Amino acid sequence: VTLMAGQNDILAAYTAYNAGTLGRAAAKTQVAAVGKTLGALVNTMANQGSGARVLYATPPNLGYSPYAAAEATRTGDVDRIALLRELTLAFTEGLRTEVINDGRYAALITGDELTISLSDTTKLAANGLTNITDAACTAAMPGCTTATLVSGAAGSGTTYLWADTQRPGALFQARVGTAALNRARNNPF
Repeated sequence: VTLMAGQNDILAAYTAYNAGTLGRAAAKTQVAAVGKTLGALVNTMANQGSGARVLYATPPNLGYSPYAAAEATRTGDVDRIALLRELTLAFTEGLRTEVINDGRYAALITGDELTISLSDTTKLAANGLTNITDAACTAAMPGCTTATLVSGAAGSGTTYLWADTQRPGALFQARVGTAALNRARNNPF
């Protein structure tokens, strides 16, 4: 079983914060609880029968997304970037502390940490990226195709970290896939 979840939960908590229905601490508590719930689900799947094998990935860190930058500009509050980073961290901490992660039945892929690593401006070329701040697509997902890429993302758009303002692009997805394959082959299971 493979799964990557949490991004929509993080965005929902952020939206509730924007609407004034959740404070900062409550938003972090909410996403941490959802992360724990997902962790319990991973444990349940791994404990089925003779032991299912589960590959689970943390979501991308939305604090590094074009959406976070746009929110900071829109609201005039750069703290929005920090909040989205904090919400992502709260979710992943909830998930990671709940999963029984002994490598026998469940294996972790750290999408949040991958986002941070790929966002390092000193390693753009080494990572195969030319842009980590803008979206490669001009059309909303799932309508993004090679015909709807911005001019700098010509070809397949793989040199951009973000496909749209909230979703990582092809290079990120390929790296997560490679990590999943490596875990599946090399973990004790």
